[in-house]
Amino acid sequence: MKNITFLTFFTTLLFSSNPAVYSALGDVIYDNVNGIEKLSQIEEYADYKEKIQQYVSEVDTTKRAGFLIEKGNKKMIRRVI
Repeated sequence: MKNITFLTFFTTLLFSSNPAVYSALGDVIYDNVNGIEKLSQIEEYADYKEKIQQYVSEVDTTKRAGFLIEKGNKKMIRRVI
């Protein structure tokens, strides 16, 4: 039974596209970032293009830091952030 539980948990971690560290709020943000990035292609949002790109960059940085936290690599987090 322990093996089945471990394999289920391990498989879930391998196939997750977002870090579990920030999953409560992060999943919503990570899953919507592509839609937000597409706003910069709409003429009405042209004035916000720079802010949108900055937001996308910050989400990406936070996501990478989350994966590093999951791996327990505290030294690399400082490089990412």
